[in-house]
Amino acid sequence: MDGSTDLLQLASRLSNARKQVAVLQLGCLGIEREIIGATGFSKTEGRETFAEDVAGGSYKLVLDQPINTTVDSDEWAKLKLALPKDHAGRKVFVTKYVITLPVARDLQKNNKAAWQEIASVITRKPGKVSVKVEELVFSEASS
Repeated sequence: MDGSTDLLQLASRLSNARKQVAVLQLGCLGIEREIIGATGFSKTEGRETFAEDVAGGSYKLVLDQPINTTVDSDEWAKLKLALPKDHAGRKVFVTKYVITLPVARDLQKNNKAAWQEIASVITRKPGKVSVKVEELVFSEASS
């Protein structure tokens, strides 16, 4: 078997596995909705644990209702100007620094001196390699 055939088979297997995962995820979502209904879980925020003993085993179910919280940074910037420096509300907010990658890459390439001055506070590490498979379908007309 040549390398391209191996890759074709691997790509096909990965594509098929991902389709199966998608179908299973939809099934899981449906079952999760059924569990929520069966337990009567209705918290607006928080966690509740349910234990069930059935023939053949026991199950512990933990249902968690998170609340996603965001900040209107423009409005906070305006409000912060009006608050005293020692206002207790200032402790709620933390400044998070993020890197603008295109600007960082441009600085690294075109202004090496400036880059060297800030590089010591930036940590870079490789992430997980992603694999994307696109199934190409050829029509009779293109053959």
